[in-house]
Amino acid sequence: GTGRAIAPFVEQEWGEKAYGIMHRIKDLFDREKLLNPGVLLNRDDKIHIKDTKHMMVSDDLVDLCIECGFCEPACPSAGLTLSPRQRIAINRQRARLEADGSDNELLKALNQGFVHAGMDTCAGCNLCSIRCPIGIETGSLVMEKRAAKRGGLARRIATMAASNLDAVETLTKGAAATQQLARKILGNGLMDNATTALNRISGHHLPRPNPTLSPGPGAPRTPQPSGAAPRGDITYFPACASRMFGAPPTSLDLLPVTDAMLVLLQRAGYNPVLPKKSTGLCCGQPFLSKGFPEQAKKVSGTLKKALNAVADAQGRIVTDMSTCASHMQKDGFEVMDSARFLLEEVVPHLSITNPVSCLAVHHNCSAQRMNEQAATEELASLCARKINVLSSITCCGYAGDKGLYQPELNAHALRFAKGDLSQDCTLGVSTVSTCAIGLSEHLSIPFVAIASVLEYASRPG
Repeated sequence: GTGRAIAPFVEQEWGEKAYGIMHRIKDLFDREKLLNPGVLLNRDDKIHIKDTKHMMVSDDLVDLCIECGFCEPACPSAGLTLSPRQRIAINRQRARLEADGSDNELLKALNQGFVHAGMDTCAGCNLCSIRCPIGIETGSLVMEKRAAKRGGLARRIATMAASNLDAVETLTKGAAATQQLARKILGNGLMDNATTALNRISGHHLPRPNPTLSPGPGAPRTPQPSGAAPRGDITYFPACASRMFGAPPTSLDLLPVTDAMLVLLQRAGYNPVLPKKSTGLCCGQPFLSKGFPEQAKKVSGTLKKALNAVADAQGRIVTDMSTCASHMQKDGFEVMDSARFLLEEVVPHLSITNPVSCLAVHHNCSAQRMNEQAATEELASLCARKINVLSSITCCGYAGDKGLYQPELNAHALRFAKGDLSQDCTLGVSTVSTCAIGLSEHLSIPFVAIASVLEYASRPG
């Protein structure tokens, strides 16, 4: 396109006569020169080197950004706090002020404001990198800043949690069950008002649990072999969030995702193999996103040992959460996401006898980064007579536990989603259990794992 960088050369391109006509037309329509003054037509032959923006070198992760803004439509926090472009611009301004010391008061204000607007409300989904012409991951910059901000106490707590994940899992399930009981006693209205107020008063340090939050099934037991398994062993890792959080109730008799995965694998002729102790195993993504890379590495190493101890010779592993699959792939695991694996390896050996009427389909951010959208939609189409893709959602903004601590991010990201939903769709699917919690609340229909719906649709008569 053209702009101030090209304006001095327009006359050279078109000639003096044509250039003069352009100016006369511009004067006829814009005598006061209010519309883009000097942007397309400018007689100053030095305008392209005047008033240029100073882009401070601030971080290798984002220094190549030209602030074009292509990333902004993908960001769940754009319009709520900051977009990726704005985060980068503020990071550059902070770097400049730190370097020249020209305005310490402004630097202090930017540093304070960036905690909430720049870090706390960033989902870390990195969908900005998909839209970016050169793949810049602003979410990775934010995670780097979170890690740098963590103090000794926070790191010690994270280390304690990483060393006692089985206890963390038990406590989380207990907390989910407790808030569910409190809702039955107090009612949703009083519970929501109280927890929303506590969340705000505490500076987002206390959670605001969703009414759709329920305790999970825990770690599944390794199933007994059901006879011949013509397709051999397959290692299944039930994700920690799938173990800790359950799906909302539906009108159908659906299995929890962990049980559904085991039933589907056996139904398709596989012998599913689980780690000897699934409770307490985690891929490390929650620690990494919160700014604890060392603790993430520790729990990832523990998971790797547990999976290697039971994996078959081919080392094939499948998990039920796209977030875990994406992180594990980056971490060197040979792991498959549930949607693609179920479509390619399980569905050919099933008979779909009982499809549901309609499914709303959510493509979570990890599935998008792995290009799983087509597989998810095809799988959903086999499970339902009609699918309804939620096209207005990029990242849903639940982002692990941000839906609990920064609920406004989840609400903002899903503000247009009800417009995607047809009236006859009363059930939705996702491949991330935490995303399903927020979707269920804000779209007012239950969202469940796609594996649970496939198990129901292929259940023998």
